[in-house]
Amino acid sequence: MDLQAVILAGGKGSRMTELTRNRSKALLPVGNFPLIYFPMKMLQNAGFDEVIVICQESLKGPLESLLKKFSLRLNLDVITIPDDDEMGTADALRLAGDRIKEDLLVVSCDVITDFEIQRLWELHKLNESSLTALLSPFPYPTRKVLVPGHKSKQILERDLVAIDPGTNQLIMLASEADFEESFSLKMSILEGHPHVRVFSNLTDAHVYILKKWLIPFLSDHSNMSMLKGEVIPYIVKKQFSSFTKQNPKAKAKDIGECIEEDEESKLVMDRSAWSDPCQGRKLRAFARIRGADEGFCFRVNTLTAFTHVNSQLFDLLPKVLSADELSLLKTNQSRSSPRCVIGDGTNLGERCDVKGSIVGDHCQIGAKVTISNCIIMDHVIINEGCVLVGSIICDKACIEENAEVRDSIVGSRQTISAKAKVNREVISVADSLLEI
Repeated sequence: MDLQAVILAGGKGSRMTELTRNRSKALLPVGNFPLIYFPMKMLQNAGFDEVIVICQESLKGPLESLLKKFSLRLNLDVITIPDDDEMGTADALRLAGDRIKEDLLVVSCDVITDFEIQRLWELHKLNESSLTALLSPFPYPTRKVLVPGHKSKQILERDLVAIDPGTNQLIMLASEADFEESFSLKMSILEGHPHVRVFSNLTDAHVYILKKWLIPFLSDHSNMSMLKGEVIPYIVKKQFSSFTKQNPKAKAKDIGECIEEDEESKLVMDRSAWSDPCQGRKLRAFARIRGADEGFCFRVNTLTAFTHVNSQLFDLLPKVLSADELSLLKTNQSRSSPRCVIGDGTNLGERCDVKGSIVGDHCQIGAKVTISNCIIMDHVIINEGCVLVGSIICDKACIEENAEVRDSIVGSRQTISAKAKVNREVISVADSLLEI
């Protein structure tokens, strides 16, 4: 595949609440693997040996350690952005402008999939597509996921997707929230595509193949900040428009003037009996819907998704990890159940009972502690006699003696007092500041 791979890992993960206050979303644990490990391994399996990673400055060091720890054979070209910068996905992609020499495969750092990228590439190449997106059916029913923290109604972010089933051309991609009760398609579009299927049960996997000329277009249009929310809907809509000659005084080029045709592909298409579904239009968008027999695809972009993937760890990860990788999930700690992950350097006290939980590295767990269905991050101290159920305990938190924490989130560096009873709460830095 003549593609350059880019992983976008600069997001702050604001929908993860306390989990990403002091930890990059890309380093959130899925079992004992950092989240970004999965797109990196997927790209390695697809045959890439060089990957551009756009991330926060604080992630550069951990990325180098990750390569060594998990023996990944990738050469990383890391482009950093300041940790406190608010930068969208399109903004981040502009930073790679001078490195892009081929069409590019863009992958979010929160994607877990074993979908064969070759299949997406074949669709992209066959149709000389400007944009080709991977879509996937929802992987789980959100109403069945018990999320720790304050009780609230889980809002499912859904897209409305319209596709020509005969060609896989992407006719519409928009957030359901953009429409009140109905939506419409232009008659001119329906005349060219009389058979259109509309889906509301698909999720954008945030795996895209883009033409390399889209990077200069983005550089000219700095007002576009997000790929999913702005750039992709623009391309999908604009593919059905006529391009007029640009005003020479205009500061930014119209997208029609940015299009660069692949001469070799154009020659093949001109000489073949292939019927162009886009009727000669140069700007074109396509999508591949992952079939039930085409692997696994999951985005860990919300607290609900993070909770679900870790609670179903031993059922989901065998779909995307090798036997050698799965062996890293096994624990030698005799005081934990088989479906647990216990990190390196973690000590369990006498008469501990750990079930269905993930415990990070270098944690100190006191005697007579009960931990059930929890996610414990790194350097956490849990003192004697504590009971933790269905909770997430973030890095360097401390749970003092005989405390009970149920269905709650304890933020990084926060302390739960001895004998305290915490239920359905989020203990955060903001709470500490209020006390002061």
